[in-house]
Amino acid sequence: MDLSTIVQVALLQAATQIPFLIAIAVGLWLAIARRKRHPDASLWAGIGFSALGLQIAVRVAASAYVAAVGPNRDNDAFMTSLVVSNLATYLLFLVGVVALTFAVFVGRKTP
Repeated sequence: MDLSTIVQVALLQAATQIPFLIAIAVGLWLAIARRKRHPDASLWAGIGFSALGLQIAVRVAASAYVAAVGPNRDNDAFMTSLVVSNLATYLLFLVGVVALTFAVFVGRKTP
């Protein structure tokens, strides 16, 4: 498969994530803007939004890899790389959600 097709697949995958990328950018901006007032929550929010952004990057890279390898693949190596990329995206998602949960509840006083 030629380079233009691989780039096209990667851009198409990234384009489907534009609303999520906008939400991540806004979340990171808010975390940075509020860091003086809420430093712990901003730190956790920054970690969470960064992990979710990295998840998208890994997903786009995996799509480009699938397009690049195409039909000329060794099935065992191909399946192993897909499993690793899926585990990486799930791990990044988990880190992001847990960090955002901490951001919501850090520093709260119990009634």
